[in-house]
Amino acid sequence: MKSNVSPVLLYLLAFLSGVAALIYQVAWTNMLALSFGSTTLAMSAVVAGFMGGMGLGAWRYHQIGDRIRRPLLVYGGIEIGIGVTAALFSLGFAQLPPLFGEVAGSLSSESALSALRFAVAFALLLIPSALMGATFPALCTALIADAVHLDRHLGRIYGWNTVGAASGAILSGLLLIERFGLNGTVRVGNAINIAVGLAALLLWRLGTSNDDEPSDPKPDSAESTSVIPTELPFGITTAVLLFSGFTTIGYEVIWFRALRYLVGNSTYALSTVLVIFLLGLGLGSLLLRWVVARGAPERSLALCQIGISVLALTAIGSITYLLSDASLKQQFSVFSQQVRDTPWMIRLALQASVALAIMLPATLFMGLSYPLASRLFLGNVDQLSKRIGMSYLLANIGSIAGSITAALWILPVLGTIDGTRALAFINLALGVLILSRSRSEVPGRIALTVAGVVAYVTIDTLIPSTIGHFGVKPPPG
Repeated sequence: MKSNVSPVLLYLLAFLSGVAALIYQVAWTNMLALSFGSTTLAMSAVVAGFMGGMGLGAWRYHQIGDRIRRPLLVYGGIEIGIGVTAALFSLGFAQLPPLFGEVAGSLSSESALSALRFAVAFALLLIPSALMGATFPALCTALIADAVHLDRHLGRIYGWNTVGAASGAILSGLLLIERFGLNGTVRVGNAINIAVGLAALLLWRLGTSNDDEPSDPKPDSAESTSVIPTELPFGITTAVLLFSGFTTIGYEVIWFRALRYLVGNSTYALSTVLVIFLLGLGLGSLLLRWVVARGAPERSLALCQIGISVLALTAIGSITYLLSDASLKQQFSVFSQQVRDTPWMIRLALQASVALAIMLPATLFMGLSYPLASRLFLGNVDQLSKRIGMSYLLANIGSIAGSITAALWILPVLGTIDGTRALAFINLALGVLILSRSRSEVPGRIALTVAGVVAYVTIDTLIPSTIGHFGVKPPPG
């Protein structure tokens, strides 16, 4: 049921909620690194726990939200619940290093210990992250009443929440952890969630929302404004949500490892990569309304997937080029003496600029792809909370698989370059599949398919033949 509250206020709440979520992610990753012995594995565990819990929370939201039909009331309660449960479950992370130390000797292999670490981390993250996931359909329900509102608000809710997450990564990585420590940083996130929850409850209490009387009643032909037409079968949009989620988080894990050659291993390095990645996703999501207004959303979704494929290869090729050329390596690699001698602020600005140029183009397309696929998956606004929750779950299932696969198989077996190749091929295949099922003009579909395949093959061929290869372990020092 759409709320009378100004959308700008709810975008602000979504932004602040995203800030808190990434404060937790950065802090918990650093906490878990003490147990995993590897920041990459710790990040993968936290991402998997976040994605799994958030997907489940978004999927199950409709069972409560549709009954109460007071989305701001429910949303306020959820935010307060996040603050409380995140505080409680954070206490468990301090107990993990001695716990894993005690059981390590009784396990048959390092793989068994890693599986145990992942399982325990997932269990600790499940409740707070499930509540985080439920905030997305709650805000959608508060703002979206028909197809017009869907195109206006869906990308903005997701986008501002993700831009807030990028801001949270900056705050935690560059300021909060250094000033307040890991536990103090978590408490800052707790305070933000509780403040957002109280603000939502205040808006509801003051009568600025009235869920029984939508501010923009549906016109007489409700069906015409509720149905979201699409040329794609349900199975295709399901596959896009799953596999696009898989590749997106796979790229994040792989690029986090690859960019360590340029930005280093510190908390600042982790935060820089997270900020750029999330900023691209958020800004890409904000483009949804403009893209849909141009028509042919199915073609736009196919172009997103092909664009991701080509730009991801370009990104890993750019990293490899910077590290393969001796003079460029001296100028850009954090492990070179020249960069080490650079003042800290200048070095950080340089690292951020390089990471931005490498990752932003591809992540813009990734950010647009999710709300665009969700819109096509929805089918009918009357099923909003259930279908939006389901699309979120599907994308997050793909994200969990991508996080685990990238950390435990792609990086150790394929490495950064071949791993990126494999993920880029998946995105290319998704784009071609969408075009094959589209009812657009045949010459146009053929032209786009050929252009995408040629671009993929051209860039893929250039990477090994002219740039070279680098390993997956960062240089010493």
